[in-house]
Amino acid sequence: PAYNFSLYIHGPYSPGLAHDLFAFNGTKQSPDMSDFVPDVLKKRFKALSEFVKGKGNRHLELVTTLHFLKKLFYSDEAASRKLVEIKNASLEEIKMSFAELKKIL
Repeated sequence: PAYNFSLYIHGPYSPGLAHDLFAFNGTKQSPDMSDFVPDVLKKRFKALSEFVKGKGNRHLELVTTLHFLKKLFYSDEAASRKLVEIKNASLEEIKMSFAELKKIL
């Protein structure tokens, strides 16, 4: 299913995705990748899984919030200002977030 997101306390949030993840949690199963069609989505999911490994909450919060802001048609400069405003991001964190986005997009 497609999930809708809105900006929330720690970055973009999807109630539908949260519901599905809580329902899946505790089942000790791995997601069935055969449900992803086409194959490009399998690759994207695997790349995302690798991307989040070892990253802290703040790191992921800033990168996902920046991505969300850019999808709202913010320019890089406007998204940077908004990230400072709503997340108190430092210049170093903003640079890191843009670099991380380039890696995964």
